[in-house]
Amino acid sequence: MTERQPDSISGEQIRASGAGRFGRPATANPAAILDHLGWAAYRWTIAGDRLVWSDNACKLLQVSNPSSIGTGAEFTAFLRKGEPSRVDAIVNSGIPDHGPGVEYSVEYAFQPGGAAGATLWLCDSGRWFCGADGRPAVAEGVVRIVPERHDADRQAEYNIRHDPLTGQLNRAALFAVLDETLGVAQRGQTHACFLVAAVDNLAIINDAYGFAAADEMLIGVAGRIRDVMRTGDALGRLSGNKFGIVVGNCTESEMAAAAARFIEAVSSDPILVSEGPIPVSLSIGGVALPRYARSAHAAVVAAQDTLTAARKKGRGHFAVYAHDAQREAQRKRNITIADELVRALNDRRVGLALHPVIDSRSGDVAFYECLTRLHRPDGTVVPASEFIDLAERLGLVRNLDLIALDAVAAMLRDDPELTVSLNVSMVTAGDSAWYSRLNAHALAAPGITSRLIVEITETVAINDMDSAVHFVQSLRDMGCTVAIDDFGAGFTNYRNMRALNADIVKIDGVFIRELLSNPEDQIFVHTLVELARHGGLKVVGEWVENEETAELLRQWGVDYLQGSLFADREISSPLSGADVGGRKAISA
Repeated sequence: MTERQPDSISGEQIRASGAGRFGRPATANPAAILDHLGWAAYRWTIAGDRLVWSDNACKLLQVSNPSSIGTGAEFTAFLRKGEPSRVDAIVNSGIPDHGPGVEYSVEYAFQPGGAAGATLWLCDSGRWFCGADGRPAVAEGVVRIVPERHDADRQAEYNIRHDPLTGQLNRAALFAVLDETLGVAQRGQTHACFLVAAVDNLAIINDAYGFAAADEMLIGVAGRIRDVMRTGDALGRLSGNKFGIVVGNCTESEMAAAAARFIEAVSSDPILVSEGPIPVSLSIGGVALPRYARSAHAAVVAAQDTLTAARKKGRGHFAVYAHDAQREAQRKRNITIADELVRALNDRRVGLALHPVIDSRSGDVAFYECLTRLHRPDGTVVPASEFIDLAERLGLVRNLDLIALDAVAAMLRDDPELTVSLNVSMVTAGDSAWYSRLNAHALAAPGITSRLIVEITETVAINDMDSAVHFVQSLRDMGCTVAIDDFGAGFTNYRNMRALNADIVKIDGVFIRELLSNPEDQIFVHTLVELARHGGLKVVGEWVENEETAELLRQWGVDYLQGSLFADREISSPLSGADVGGRKAISA
């Protein structure tokens, strides 16, 4: 097809082409009609990116200088971030021109005064024609002002698809674009990539600058990423500090360059907010599509897993997804366990086992630790170690903690000689529902809290020391004993240990399992015991597997012993309700 390229769109050309069409005499002024209708005509020569407008365009579009919209790129710069554009409707449409040209129509928000100024909703329609190479070469069309009454509808549609803070696609819209990109890649046997980019240390930024400043920073991060993205790629907000980037026509080998571009754009200079400049770094995980993911969900999971790997390298790093058979097997197992956990909660197939904690001097049971179990329909039992971490990630640990609390409270009420230790996650510790439930049990059965030991994990507690201290004090005020589990794993300093004001510490079993053969563990455990006893705390040695280890811990002054050496005294809680070992079984 021969391309027609006049130098400009003159008033005479408009008049000649428009007289009969508008049913007016030849002497009528079509430019005035365009003004009246709120239309402006243009011709876009795509190869050279030259955009020629009718005389009324500046007035209609509220721009002062015709040169400011003299190219497609300059015109696009006035569009609201994240909006579709004429480029998307023509260059990225993928529709072939078989001779008569291709019609197009697209609506977008035009902001002549920038993001803070007024917004004009434009309908852009016309026809484009290809060049000798079959690619779009020239487009002729008009833009018209969309009536004000339509603005509210367009705004509502925009809100459905966009994140209210950053103006980028929201999670649902990003998933839709990702699914569409995967479909195109699979049908056309092309390549694409999906990246998850996260602002490093957002919690520190929140604490240092405040949440309002952190929100401004996130807006700035999104803008910087958007500025260096290619036309046709998509940016959306996945969660608080995470953005998803869909990169089309990108091979696995090209992904690192794209990620480096985004990391550099964000971290090159501090982001200026109302509180001052904030230095920001970005970590990114990416996955090649459709090679390693054939659904949006799979792509997001893979990229987020890889982001975790990138962050382990430090701030501002990138990692690319690689297939790992062991990791995939674990993922499938997690899915199975998660399904089992949800079903067990719904079917009330959650039971308890009471594991004995032995007085190191007398050899008698001092108290029992309550351990959660899942009972499968076939009678097999899943220990807590296989599902508790997953329960925390899925947000189900609160359900488990409430079930265990109710069961233990019933047991303490029915057996006045029993003392039980109960593990509580710090997620639950911050939940007023759990504490209110404990208070209700204490009011219904006075005295049971004096025989309840509540365990919190050291490594979790030191991550939020203020909350942990408040929780411990609340429990002590109710008469409960408090134990710090996995003591030593987080290397708590003495000041933090005293601040928690606990009664018991349980030395992490990883330091006791090889105690007899590992001199470093011997020094470490002995030091921990001395530190705890100096602070007036009772000490439990976990994972005691043989009598020789038990005797060494006795010599060092450990008060209580726990582990497989004493497993024969464990009390299970089958759901049948039968008594086990003289204790009433608990059915959750």
